[in-house]
Amino acid sequence: MFIFLNNIYSHKKSKITFLVAFTALIFFLLGSVSCTADTQDIKEKVKEAFDEDTLEITEIVLCESVAQDFTPIEATDVFSEGTEEIFLSVRFDNITPENILKAEWYYYGNSEVISVQEFQTDKILSGYNSFNIKVKEGFPPGDYKVSVFLDDELLKVIEFTVM
Repeated sequence: MFIFLNNIYSHKKSKITFLVAFTALIFFLLGSVSCTADTQDIKEKVKEAFDEDTLEITEIVLCESVAQDFTPIEATDVFSEGTEEIFLSVRFDNITPENILKAEWYYYGNSEVISVQEFQTDKILSGYNSFNIKVKEGFPPGDYKVSVFLDDELLKVIEFTVM
């Protein structure tokens, strides 16, 4: 009988030990979840503060012309035969003097580079820049493309047609 009671006592003792350990684990996990949430909030706030100064290219479009602030007017990828000038408008936030924005214009008819143009600022700047190519006699019909690079990293290729 003593052995039986001892087993029950041990069994109850292990149950109690288990329940105490399990409860402690639950409290620990709940505590770490709230710390994780607080840590996550802090990480997001720090990221937001740094993102305010992060370079971002937000728009790259071909267009018929640009306004005085280089914003695009009449965005398109089809131009009329005889068009003398084609514009590329690029919007950016926080470009620095260390950054180089480049446009390479190609004619598919002979895979020839028509023009390579670069833009570099002398101060941190947000806004638009435009690139443009001119053909005095007007662009012949055909397929073209422009490749846009930031610091020699390809950002976007835009194919366009003159018809």
